Amino acid sequence: TAQDGAILASFTADVDFDVVATADEIAAELTGSIAPGTGVNSLDEAADVVVSGGDVDAEDAAAIMQISGYNTGGSQFEITDDVASVISAGTGVIENGGVFKVEVTGVADVSEGVALNTYTSNVEFDVSGTADDIFAEVNNLGDADDVFVVSGDVSISEAQSIQSLGGYNASGSTYEIEDSAANITASTDTLMQNGTIKVDVTDTDVNASIGNTLAAFTADIEFDVSDTAANIAAQIAAGNGTNGTGYGADSLEDAGSVVVESGSAVLASQAESIQDLVNYSGGDIDITDSAANLKSAGDHVLNVTGVDTVTVNAAGTGSTVTAQDGAILAGFTADVEFDVVDDVSDLKAIMGQNDAASYLTEANSITVDNGSGDRVVGAQDG
Repeated sequence: TAQDGAILASFTADVDFDVVATADEIAAELTGSIAPGTGVNSLDEAADVVVSGGDVDAEDAAAIMQISGYNTGGSQFEITDDVASVISAGTGVIENGGVFKVEVTGVADVSEGVALNTYTSNVEFDVSGTADDIFAEVNNLGDADDVFVVSGDVSISEAQSIQSLGGYNASGSTYEIEDSAANITASTDTLMQNGTIKVDVTDTDVNASIGNTLAAFTADIEFDVSDTAANIAAQIAAGNGTNGTGYGADSLEDAGSVVVESGSAVLASQAESIQDLVNYSGGDIDITDSAANLKSAGDHVLNVTGVDTVTVNAAGTGSTVTAQDGAILAGFTADVEFDVVDDVSDLKAIMGQNDAASYLTEANSITVDNGSGDRVVGAQDG
């Protein structure tokens, strides 16, 4: 044993002996009181020293290897030490043939991880760093047992490289992915949810179709939508979202904001569907619909932030409405574009009321039509 060897080495007599003991036992004798250190009256007196098992730090391992009879080929033991000590020990100790495993305590930063990764022996270590730093050294961290990503932001392709590391620890990683809508839509939930990951679209905004595609991912993706009213309404009508409603999770309501760009006019019902989005942020909506539909919508739809123009336009009659409908439309706070065509009696009935709106002053034009193109009125009616 190591202790017996130390006792034998302490004799003045020349005693031939071999030592077989654990690394811990041999290290204890090297610093003990019987035969400490090296040279005469130390374990250097042993003809052969085999380290059989045990676990010591890097400094003790180096001391054991300095014993003149140390048997590299016959020894098998472990080293356990902190990051700095394992790095400073160097290849002469860490890659010694008698060491079968080196366990690094604590967690290395990225630069330390790169240094540990250069050892060719079985070194077990963990690394923690930002996504940016880890990606920069992704080809030099392949031997790490656990790689923890803490903060930082990378692109889709960079995240993929990080996650390809054998030691990538998804449950212990929190960071962001920032990339274009094109690259994000081409990716998968498998990648974007492989950790606690927030995904930011770098485009200032995306159109409604791409917005719906982004919303369909389970991953936490931040984006804004800007498109024409017609395109936004079409995506709502497509029925993505909760129970096919076009609203809720996995719909355009996942966007940070939805802004309407100038474009072709939509029906009142389409405008309302856009306004019902919880993240509707205004813009430029033009509404064209029948008088009946505009009356049904009312100021609730027509006098909302973002509505630009409201025009009566019905099949067969165009912008014309009756005097009664004109009075109702004129009563809205919203500015509705319409023309009135009616017979003299209906016009008199409406315009004779003590109500400013009933005078049809909001109409672009008022035309008398008594039927068959008769536009003649009496002097009193005129």
